[in-house]
Amino acid sequence: FLNIYRATISTNLRAFQYKILHRVLANKRNLFVWGINQSDFCSFCHEHSESSLHLFFECSITTEFWRKVQNWYRLITNLRVTLNKFNILLGLFLENTPAIDIVILAGKNYLYKCSTKNASPYLCGYIEFLKTIKDTEQIVAYKNDKIQSHQAKWNELQYI
Repeated sequence: FLNIYRATISTNLRAFQYKILHRVLANKRNLFVWGINQSDFCSFCHEHSESSLHLFFECSITTEFWRKVQNWYRLITNLRVTLNKFNILLGLFLENTPAIDIVILAGKNYLYKCSTKNASPYLCGYIEFLKTIKDTEQIVAYKNDKIQSHQAKWNELQYI
């Protein structure tokens, strides 16, 4: 759980990851089980039950999204990272590539937001979402005189 603090300073993103880890995220499957939704079909593929595992990894739309994120990350960092079920759900937490965990966490949050709006996920929309997170964290870093740690964390993604 301590690695989530390294990935982001955003309390919203931290809380989001905790909900995933504790299986209390309000996805369609949980909302159906809790008697809130009439259907638990995936917002993207409309074929399978939208559990967190399906939403973030198993859905064909999600799989394509992660493939594009993986290729984009390789293109801008020259680092090859393989995203699988384990590191998408839990993170990679690699010392030499600190930005990958925020890339994954932001990707999950972006997918979740798209699913709640019944919108398709697009790489360009995700990159804008990630840039907003980066810019917000930069403002907080300046305010708290922690700009060097911010720059070290985001160094791989400095040009987004």
